[in-house]
Amino acid sequence: MLKRCYLVLTDSGGIQEEAPLMGCPVLLLRETTERPEVAETGAVKIVGTTEQNICQAGSNQLLF
Repeated sequence: MLKRCYLVLTDSGGIQEEAPLMGCPVLLLRETTERPEVAETGAVKIVGTTEQNICQAGSNQLLF
């Protein structure tokens, strides 16, 4: 299923590692992550949990 995704929104630790391996960018719905190395690569963006941040980051990712 991840192979067909344009974007993943998740708070899951496992998905934030798996989705980038399938070429799918991830918006992480958390304030922090126990896997900072995936965020450092740019494949995962930590966006927090506010509606405004999630919508803005999702729009930016899908439009660019």
